[in-house]
Amino acid sequence: MGGGGGGFYRPRKADQAALDRAREQEHERLITTVNEYLRSLLPVLSDDSVHLRQERLETLRDALGAELELEGLLLAGSVSKHTSVTGISDVDALLILDSAAHADDAPATLREMIAKRLRRRLPRESVSSITSGSLAVTIVYADGPEIQLLPCLRSKGAIFVPSEGGAAWVKTKPKVFTQRLSRANERVNYALVPAIKLMKVLVDRFPVQRQLSGYHIEALALDAMSGYAGPGQPRAVLLHVLDHASRRVLRPIADPTEQSTSIDASLGPASGPRRINVAQALDTVRRRLASATSVSQWRATFGEVD
Repeated sequence: MGGGGGGFYRPRKADQAALDRAREQEHERLITTVNEYLRSLLPVLSDDSVHLRQERLETLRDALGAELELEGLLLAGSVSKHTSVTGISDVDALLILDSAAHADDAPATLREMIAKRLRRRLPRESVSSITSGSLAVTIVYADGPEIQLLPCLRSKGAIFVPSEGGAAWVKTKPKVFTQRLSRANERVNYALVPAIKLMKVLVDRFPVQRQLSGYHIEALALDAMSGYAGPGQPRAVLLHVLDHASRRVLRPIADPTEQSTSIDASLGPASGPRRINVAQALDTVRRRLASATSVSQWRATFGEVD
């Protein structure tokens, strides 16, 4: 009897190896293309209003300097760390006051004093509102951006800012976090700051109840770099930060500037419902990006359409 046909075709080892190489090369091409796409996004995301921002800070300084013992303005927030994103990040500045002249003034008194001076001296046509909050004075400009001025005192080389409740002064280290972030960014081929900007864009697309502050995102990203040994490329660093953040966000994270006990107290206790919701949102977007088989899928996740 003759042998019948049928059965399953099993590729030879050489064929399988060639197929595996082709798949690996295709994946490498995708990674290269995605990294190119992410790099192309960064100039669009970068906050290009540096000149206007500096002009406004100088105007604020001039408006206050005549009536307050003012030492200077120190940029804080995402602007000082170069992680600001156009349309998302606002400007924060530490308004450094002479401690000898204002040592007896409570934070609330200084905030209201600053707000009143600015309401009186800034042109009304360029400013929508000036409000004194629990920690800072917020100036909202007619064209949209905000500047938050946080009054602080400098004494013996240390800077004191309002406490969490805004009633007392506490010592802070405003440059510590910026310095740590800068060193971590350098260790990963300067891919951390771009990853933070990209993550801010992704989180900004979350429902409001699942969003995070820019400072919280920066702290999670810095925490993610501890022990990281992967590639210093935008795609790899972004996916790693999202993966780490989706787990780390379940626990409160300390404020490295020591201004407050934790950065994310508003999310509630460890493993609480708000933290779980945020963790799920971060993990969902990470899995979507990690499993993407085309740049078009990355573009769609960032809100772009081919």
